Order: sequence, then structure tokens, then C-alpha cells
Amino acid sequence: MHQPEVLFLDEPTTGLDPQSRLSVHDIITGLQTAGQTIMLITHDMAEADALADRIAIIDHGRLLTLDTPTRLKRSIRGGTVVTVTADGPDPAELAAALVANVPATRDARPLGGTVMLTVDDGQPVLPAVLAAADACHARLREVRVDPPSLESVFIQFTGKELRES
Repeated sequence: MHQPEVLFLDEPTTGLDPQSRLSVHDIITGLQTAGQTIMLITHDMAEADALADRIAIIDHGRLLTLDTPTRLKRSIRGGTVVTVTADGPDPAELAAALVANVPATRDARPLGGTVMLTVDDGQPVLPAVLAAADACHARLREVRVDPPSLESVFIQFTGKELRES
């Protein structure tokens, strides 16, 4: 391959098995380390997060934002997802208790025996989740706190609704 100033890669890992995908990631990382500028076009937010120095979100031909993955994830409100699985009360009752006790809750959805909360990043959630579970006599089985993701950023900038290309 010659040494272009900018190497354009459009969905280079689509359809690859996991080993091949990791091999392509290693090649891309090696090229970056050698100083190659790469324009990676991908719908895979985890891939973008792992490989990109800067990320542009483009929707319907318009540039909506451009920044580092870290800054993009810090820029959104309500990006932390808290998943609470408990035995005891009805999930709707647990969801109501969580909303009442967890600061800066943006959304709470009961899903089977689990409640998914979306809260502002940086809020101390674990003590509040424990208080909410105690208040409604729930026995916690699992609490998982996932930081904001590029997928959350993408949804915030483009919206949740499905639409035609």
C-alpha cells in the first residue's frame, strides 16, 4: 500500500469474525502510531471509542458535533445507566422508589425483574440505590453502573426514533 496523506476506511470490520476484527484494529493502531492520518467511517460506537482520537457525528449530511471520545461522553446529561435487579416489590414500585431517592434521575424503566435508570453523570448513585431498595423492602441481587457511552452521545445528538436513510 502506498502512503496516502489520509487513509479512508469505510466500515473496515463489518462482517469480520472477532479475531479478524481485532487484527484490523491492531493494523489501524499501528498505522496511527506511525503517524498515518486515518478517517474511519463506522457505525460501531465501541470501535470508534477504541480507535478514534476525534469523533464526528454526522446525521443527514450535517456535522452535529466533533470532539474527543472523552469530551463527547462528558458532554451529555443523563448518560450514566444504572441497572438494578432485585427481589421483592413490583418493578414499577422499585422504579418509583429509585426515582424518589436517586438524585438527577432522568428516566426509570422497569424491564422484567430489572429497573434501568438513566442519571446525570457524576452523581453518587450507590448509596441512593441502597436507600431506595430499603425503603420499598427490595432485596438487591445486582446493581450495575455503566458510564456514559458514545451510543448515548449519538442518540442524544440524532434522536431515538427510527427513520429512513
